[in-house]
Amino acid sequence: LIMHGSAAPRDRREGAYAREFLKLAVAAVIVDSFTLRGIKSTVRDQSQVSSTDMLIDAVNAMRAVAERPEIDASRIGLIGFSKGGSVAAKAALQRYKKFVGPNPHDFSLLIAMYPWMVSCLLSAVKSGP
Repeated sequence: LIMHGSAAPRDRREGAYAREFLKLAVAAVIVDSFTLRGIKSTVRDQSQVSSTDMLIDAVNAMRAVAERPEIDASRIGLIGFSKGGSVAAKAALQRYKKFVGPNPHDFSLLIAMYPWMVSCLLSAVKSGP
């Protein structure tokens, strides 16, 4: 699965990656978290769609793709760019699993390309003296 950033899916990035994956005989699905919500971009207002909303979209896409007989559900990965990279990072963190509900599969591969990590609380444990 391929998750876009704040500027929405773009052919020159997400489309290009999808085409390259297909050349390698790797199925590719671009997850679009904006169009059905009527959003063109969140560059100026990140609150329009949260990265947690986008994570839910990615997990729902994974569930749909996993149902396809030609797909090995144990080998579904996610690559995300910028805000989509934050989605990939959140997918790896236990604290965000509560937002997606029960899921028989986890992503087998997560790639976060230049993620915006401000929204990803990694640890609330105090370190040092």
